[in-house]
Amino acid sequence: MARTKIPKDWKAHPDTLKNLREEFPEINTEDIQHEERQFKRWFLSSGKVYADWDARFEFWCAENFDKRRRSRPSNHIATSAQDVSDRKSRLVRVAQRGDKQSDGKVLSISNKERD
Repeated sequence: MARTKIPKDWKAHPDTLKNLREEFPEINTEDIQHEERQFKRWFLSSGKVYADWDARFEFWCAENFDKRRRSRPSNHIATSAQDVSDRKSRLVRVAQRGDKQSDGKVLSISNKERD
């Protein structure tokens, strides 16, 4: 394929859009359309040449959508030093009191009963 500038009327091929939706199911149609507009603006203004504009668009989107995935807040709740200290104190208190309900025997479950 010959390398060309992006055509002024360039639109992503339906197969390209389908690939993006499959790879990034959390991304909606409006986000893809936004990226398509940004992509086209950037490459019209830059004058860069490529052999496959759809492949370049998929790469562009993958970079941007991966950044979004990485920047999403995690579900991890930060634990303060005070929380850790409080838990440690509770564990020590329970360990010092001992288990009043146990007869001290260690019970185990045979492998047969586990299945």
